[in-house]
Amino acid sequence: MVQEHRPLRGLGNAVLVLLALELTVLAARLGVQWLPRLPLPWPLIDRLDSAGNTLTLVTGIVFVMWFRRARINAEASGWRQRRARAWTFWGWIVPLANLFVPFQLMGDIWRATVPEDRRRDTAWLPALWWICLLAGCVTRGGSHPKAARYMPYLYPTMWWWSLVLLGAAAALLIVIVGRVSDSPIG
Repeated sequence: MVQEHRPLRGLGNAVLVLLALELTVLAARLGVQWLPRLPLPWPLIDRLDSAGNTLTLVTGIVFVMWFRRARINAEASGWRQRRARAWTFWGWIVPLANLFVPFQLMGDIWRATVPEDRRRDTAWLPALWWICLLAGCVTRGGSHPKAARYMPYLYPTMWWWSLVLLGAAAALLIVIVGRVSDSPIG
């Protein structure tokens, strides 16, 4: 079943705004955590973490909508898509598959946006995004009872470099979503 090409720009813009807000929360969170040897304002950190976690959930929903539409549009590019459309959702949820399926999908979408002579090249930008996202989720300090609800999940004892890696992943995703949305499949 081939669906009609639908523009990505509207959803892409929504994802870009939400990711920019995520970067703002991560930067504020990092700034509060790096306050020089002052007693940490835990209520402020809790509020930032709560806002960041809610924002992550909303961003995730809108991103998956964009991701599915981008995957559908990529079908018309002539570049073979390795996974069925359903994996744009299930790839984030199914254990073990969530470690590689979203990256494969993004790589295929990315390759569908480049000229045919460059499609076999390594998709470095999606690869770097995926590495930062996985490392940001895995490299966390301390423990928190809510941390297993969904990934990534901000909580007061996170290591600063987890926040930096998650911020890098968000910044890279801004570039990816922008480029794909402006491409011929967008």
